[in-house]
Amino acid sequence: MRTLFKALAAIALTLFIAACSGGGTPEKTAEQFIRNAYNGDGDAVVAMLYIPADAKPGEKEMVEGKMRSSAAEVKAKAEARGGVKNITAEPAEIDQQDPNRARVKLAIEFGNGESTSDRVRLIKIDGNWKVQVF
Repeated sequence: MRTLFKALAAIALTLFIAACSGGGTPEKTAEQFIRNAYNGDGDAVVAMLYIPADAKPGEKEMVEGKMRSSAAEVKAKAEARGGVKNITAEPAEIDQQDPNRARVKLAIEFGNGESTSDRVRLIKIDGNWKVQVF
């Protein structure tokens, strides 16, 4: 019984990590990134970022702080517009010279009928799509 529980727990953890890792498609990753931001989930936003290992000292912390702050700001703006009704991603524009880089344009619809668009740049690292900020 304990072995079964451990196996199920391991499977659940693996699925959770895969869902949060930014794998899948660039469109789904970009959509989830924007959704996390409009939900005000700064930690989830930061978890989806690609910050290169050679970033200058302090850059990682600065970017993470700004992204957490931005998530709180866009959540407030979304709530003022009646919340996010729908997020739709257009097909990704894959970089012709580097297929591990993509851009995704998204349409965000709000509860009050207003809409906006955003673009997300992505990079594929170790098989997972991450949001590129540098």
